[in-house]
Amino acid sequence: AVFDVEDFDETALSANVKVTCSVCYETLYDGKLTATANTDGTYKFSVTVGEKTYEYNYANHEHVWVAKWSEWSKESGSWKTTLTLTCSVGTKPEVQTPEVTISSTPDGDKYIDYVATATFNGQTYTSDTLTIDAVTGEPTQKHECTWAAPTWTWANPTAATATFTCSVGKETKDVTATGTDIIVVKGPNSKGNTQYKATVTGPDGKTYEDLKWFDASGNPTSGEGIGIELAETKYPYTGAKIIPVFTVVDYALDKVLAEKTDYTVKYTNNVNVGTATITVTGKGNYGVKNVTITESFTITDPMEGEDTTDYAGSIKSVKASKDGYTYDGTAKYPKTLTIKTADGEITATLNSSEDGYDLPEGAKNVMIVVTNNINKGSGTVAVTGADKKTKKTTFPIKAADLSTASTEDLTINVDPAIYAVKGAIPAVEVSYKGLDLTEGADYTVKYKNNKAVGTATATITGKGNFAKSAAPVSFEVTPFEITKVDNVAVYAGVAGKGVKVTMYDAQGNVIPAKKNYTVKVEKGDTDITADKTKLQAGEEIKVTVTAAAGGNLEPDSSADIDITVAPNLAKIKVNVPKTFTKTFTGEAIELDEEDFESGKIAVGSLKYGEDFEIIGYQNNVKKGKMTVYIQGISENASGTGKFKVTIAPQTMKKAD
Repeated sequence: AVFDVEDFDETALSANVKVTCSVCYETLYDGKLTATANTDGTYKFSVTVGEKTYEYNYANHEHVWVAKWSEWSKESGSWKTTLTLTCSVGTKPEVQTPEVTISSTPDGDKYIDYVATATFNGQTYTSDTLTIDAVTGEPTQKHECTWAAPTWTWANPTAATATFTCSVGKETKDVTATGTDIIVVKGPNSKGNTQYKATVTGPDGKTYEDLKWFDASGNPTSGEGIGIELAETKYPYTGAKIIPVFTVVDYALDKVLAEKTDYTVKYTNNVNVGTATITVTGKGNYGVKNVTITESFTITDPMEGEDTTDYAGSIKSVKASKDGYTYDGTAKYPKTLTIKTADGEITATLNSSEDGYDLPEGAKNVMIVVTNNINKGSGTVAVTGADKKTKKTTFPIKAADLSTASTEDLTINVDPAIYAVKGAIPAVEVSYKGLDLTEGADYTVKYKNNKAVGTATATITGKGNFAKSAAPVSFEVTPFEITKVDNVAVYAGVAGKGVKVTMYDAQGNVIPAKKNYTVKVEKGDTDITADKTKLQAGEEIKVTVTAAAGGNLEPDSSADIDITVAPNLAKIKVNVPKTFTKTFTGEAIELDEEDFESGKIAVGSLKYGEDFEIIGYQNNVKKGKMTVYIQGISENASGTGKFKVTIAPQTMKKAD
C-alpha cells in the first residue's frame, strides 16, 4: 500500500491519510489517522482494511541531529559521560540518548586517556578526550612540568626529603637525601648545635640544597641568634657595681663578638640585692637601630640566713695587700686583708685553695666577698660584720703584657696567605695561657710587607685584658694562581687591540696587569692582540691570560676563554630596586637565580644564566655596598658590567 500523508499535526500526531493499493491503485482508506512516535524520530501510522493491517513510518522532515556530551563525572570510581541528540529541524523537540561505550588508554606512566563513543542511525559520535593524572587520579592537562624550588622536610640529621611541585596540575615528586648527600657545615657550636646541608638532584636535573640546625639530641633548632653567656649567674652583694664576666656569641658563626666593634653594653640594677640586667646593643655589622638583647643575673645577700652571734661588731675599714696581679683568665684574691672592726684588727690570709680567707685563731668572724676579680681593672673586696653593714676596698688587676709574655704563655699561629692587592690576610690564631683570644676584643693585627709575594709579618697588639705588642710573626705570601679567565671586555665594535682583561684577587680587588700577566687575543689561528680592526657581532675569538715572570702570580699559570662577540653588556642598564638588600651573615654574600626574578634585580631584558653570569664580588662580607661583577655569555651580550647591592646590618636576635 502507498500512504499519502497531508496536514500532519505534530502536537496531536494526526494527519489526513490516503492509503492506495500499489498494484491496482484502489483507494483502501481515506481519512484522518493518529500516529505513534518511534524512537528514531519517525511516526507510525496504522490502518486495518478488512482483515489486513497496513503500517507506514512517516518522517515529518529530514532529521538533523545535534550531539551534546555531558561533563565527565566520577561515579562509583568510574569516569562517565552521556550523549544527548537533539533534532534541530521541526517545531517539536525530538531527543535521543543512545547507549555510550567508554574506553581508557594509558599514555606512558603519567596519564590515562578516556574516550566515549555512541552509534545512532548508522552514525558514530565521539566525545572529547578526558586526561587523568595517573598519580592523583584527577583530571589534568598534558604538559611538560616546570618544577618550583622544593619544600624540605627533615626527619633527623641524616635524612631529608625535598618535595617538588609541578607548575601545572598537582603532580609532586619526593627526592630523599641520605648518606653522603648530607654533610656537616658548621658546629657543633658552643651550644652543642650542628648545621647540616642536604643536597639532591631535582626532576629537572638541577641541584638543590637545604640547611638545617639540630641540637646535640638530634632535635631541630634554630641554631642561630646571639647569646650572652655568663660565667656566673649569681654574685654576692658588695656595695660596688657588679660587672659580670660574659661573652656575646653569634651562634651561626660560632664566633665571640667584640665589644665596641660589634656591640655596646649597659648594666642596670647591678649594685643592690636583686635582679640585674645586661643590655647589649648591636653595632657595626649588627647595628640595627634600637634593637637590643638582654640577659639577667642575680645579686644575693651574703649575710642572708647567717648566724651573727660570733661575728665582729661593725667594720671600720678594709685594706688589701698590693700583690701586682695580672690578668690570666682566673679569679684573683689579695693575699692578705687588714680588717679593722669595733672589736679590734683582724688580718685575713688567703687560704691554700686561693679562693677564700683564713682568720686568726680566736678572731671573731666576718663575711668576706671578692668580686670583679677576673678582668683587667679593679677587683672589689667587701667585708660585713654583725651589723650587716659593709666596708669595701679595691685592688688592681693589670692587663697581660704581650710584649714580655713567654712563648709558653703566648702562642701565635699565622698561616701562609695568597697574594692580594691590598695585602694578603692570613688566618691568625692567638692563645694566652690556654685561653683562645678573639680578634677585635682581645687584640688587633697589623701586617707589614704583605702586598707582594715573599715573607711578611703580623704584629699582635693587645686590647681589653691585654696590652702592648708581641714580637712580629713571619708568614709567607704565596703567588696567586690563574685558574680561569673572566671579566673580559670584548664586544661588537671593539678592536683586538682594545680587548681588556681584568683579573681580581680573592678580595675582589683589581690585580695590576703590569708585571703580573699578559693577554693574547686570537681569531681562529690569527693573533689579533695588536689588530685595530673592529670586531663584529657573531665573530668567535679566544682570549688567553698568562702569568708574567717575576710578578705576584704563579709562574707559568694560564687560562683561556672562547667568546662570541655580541652587544656590549656594559651599555645595558641594571636596575636594583631600593628595597632589594642582603643581610650581613658574617660570611661572603653571593647572589643566585632567585635574585634576578621578576621584581628584583633586572639586567635589561637579559636572563641570568643564559645571557650573563656572575664572575666575582667585592666587599661582600661586611655591611655596606658590595660590588657584583657580571659577564655576557650569549649572542645578546658580551663584555662585562657591574652593579652594587646593599648589605644591611644583621638584626640582633636572642638565641633560643
